[in-house]
Amino acid sequence: MLVLVAGYYLWLRDSSLFAVDEVEVEGATHDREQVTAALERAAGGMTTLHIDDDALRDAVAGFPTIATIQADADLPGTLHVTVTERLPVARVAD
Repeated sequence: MLVLVAGYYLWLRDSSLFAVDEVEVEGATHDREQVTAALERAAGGMTTLHIDDDALRDAVAGFPTIATIQADADLPGTLHVTVTERLPVARVAD
């Protein structure tokens, strides 16, 4: 059992068999293209068995309308990211 667990952590979870090939973003309405591009860049070295949530959060930290993100993997190569936005509640007019 220990050999199987070690094999998973040392090889399988970072194997190119499970590389993230596609990133699907849901919930982003403001700057959708830029948010998607930032998440795709951040997910470039990830696999669906080893998702780095901190790297994904850091990738969208520059977008003030994003409150949270949640990433879920769909084997073998799709990463689904759900974005929760902070929508403006008021507007200041000149």
